[in-house]
Amino acid sequence: MDKEVFHMLKAEFMGANQIGLGLFQELWSDVGPNPETMGLYLKQVPSPNVVLLQALTSWKRPFIGADKVSSANPDHAFQQAITQFNCRYFEVYSADVRSKDLEPVFNKWALKLDPTGFKTRTAQN
Repeated sequence: MDKEVFHMLKAEFMGANQIGLGLFQELWSDVGPNPETMGLYLKQVPSPNVVLLQALTSWKRPFIGADKVSSANPDHAFQQAITQFNCRYFEVYSADVRSKDLEPVFNKWALKLDPTGFKTRTAQN
């Protein structure tokens, strides 16, 4: 059923001159979404449509699936999401964003994802 639904959505919203569509998953972690299982269709989202990911749990204060964020650092997860799915939108937990030791990681990826906006924001602070 997943295959049929994805292809219907792709045909209806993701073609040339169509309004576009973003696919969203709440599985972002050190190990996910797995591009061979739950991320299979995310790999097939054509540009300029988008893939959006939400953290499965906090890297610093996991409340579920602690084994999925055992690195305690989303740096590798950012790289995987961009490489595998061309993801450009991420939802993260407050504990991670407020963690001083992760500040360089978030700054690095903010600069890569939005160089102009990052420079503007940091110049204002």
